[in-house]
Amino acid sequence: MGAGPNGHPLVHHEPVKGLTEISPGLFLAANQITVGNANAFRDAIQPSVRLQADLVNGFPVDIWKFPPTCPGGVPRPCPEAISADDPGMYVVNYRNESLTARVFDPNATGRDGLPGAQATGLRGDLAFAMQSRQDRAVPNLNTALGLAPAGFAGSAGALFLPPITRLTALSGGDPFTPTMRAFDLDRVHVKMQAGGQEEEHSFLIHGLKWLQAGSGFGEAKNSGWRNAQPGGISEQFSLRMPVFADLQQAAGAADYAYSANASLDGWVTGTWGILRSYRNNRNDLFRLPNNDPRQNIQITNQQDFDGVCPKAAPVRPYDITAVLANDVLPPP
Repeated sequence: MGAGPNGHPLVHHEPVKGLTEISPGLFLAANQITVGNANAFRDAIQPSVRLQADLVNGFPVDIWKFPPTCPGGVPRPCPEAISADDPGMYVVNYRNESLTARVFDPNATGRDGLPGAQATGLRGDLAFAMQSRQDRAVPNLNTALGLAPAGFAGSAGALFLPPITRLTALSGGDPFTPTMRAFDLDRVHVKMQAGGQEEEHSFLIHGLKWLQAGSGFGEAKNSGWRNAQPGGISEQFSLRMPVFADLQQAAGAADYAYSANASLDGWVTGTWGILRSYRNNRNDLFRLPNNDPRQNIQITNQQDFDGVCPKAAPVRPYDITAVLANDVLPPP
């Protein structure tokens, strides 16, 4: 039971001779033998049943400590059907891609002298963590689907989820989460549904906006615009937004980042993805009959702006310097 450091299950099933195989490597039998590992929780990202670490001279020796047994003295691992803790990962459509994994180099030497540290160069720069790069230190992050191509069956026999996005639309380095696709000037409909946990999540799409009110993809014209929507346990919201390309956009496509949890935990655990909008027609995406993305966009008040700033807005200069934390902070 549990998973190893590579995320693969540490459990396998021994099929009973003579049974029907319902899919490659997958058998259903009441008397299957399940082989597990009680210490697998040590490789989990957020193991269940954890306690605050002990204090030594008033300071914690670690972040968490993990009792050797589950509540009631049951050997580990500890399955939890309902919990107020965070025993696992956040997901969007059962997928995620951690930003910390995208900037991580397992072979780099950290300041503690152990393997594993932030990658050097742009591939380890947090400003480029969401970029669809193909030079990540973890090779699986440089492909469209990582270790989960269509039809992939894991070592435990469980069929992996098929890709949601057409493979012809994905490129190496795109996140594993669903990629929404549209044409410029399309009106995109999104329905967000929070899960059955106590945490509240804030959904957003960077660079796009929708009207605050209007049930069932309706639009209350005087309700104001927003681009983030919080949601709690089992809540759902329907959002409809236009996609407008930047006036000086150089490429024929633009990516807008979305997040199902815009907190630090959400980015770290990977509940983000992209909405990719195209300017020109494509053979692998149906074009709505009432929209031609090649038509010119007319902005009626363009003369009131100097670039992106209103002409009457006061100008205030700022001096901003960006440095790497490792260059200015002492080692712990």
